[in-house]
Amino acid sequence: EPEASQTSPALQSLLPEQAVISRLVLPQHVFTAQDGRWIVDPQIDQQPDTVIEHWQSISGTLVDNATMDQLKPQLNVPETVEVWLHSADEPVRVTVYQLPQFWLLKSWQGNWLAISVDESYLFPH
Repeated sequence: EPEASQTSPALQSLLPEQAVISRLVLPQHVFTAQDGRWIVDPQIDQQPDTVIEHWQSISGTLVDNATMDQLKPQLNVPETVEVWLHSADEPVRVTVYQLPQFWLLKSWQGNWLAISVDESYLFPH
């Protein structure tokens, strides 16, 4: 049904479906799985599990190349997030741009995804 796909753009996952994060390197914090719990350096106020859960389950609206070209002038300096998965030798490097209305994240498949969440959802304080 082409009509449906045009009114509601497909959501795509940031990470592979069965991905299990073993380490998450954010610009300000590093999360490391150790003995069944998360060690965060430096410490954060919220539960580390919550932040990991957010990153593991992120999906966003696919952004096509034409839209990316229109957005390019607004893009500031990107952040890079490294997501280490249990099954992989190399991390998934996620490029993250913050725009006024939403975030742009580059998925493990190299697609740009737009998500609308509060900054603390992605980056704890």
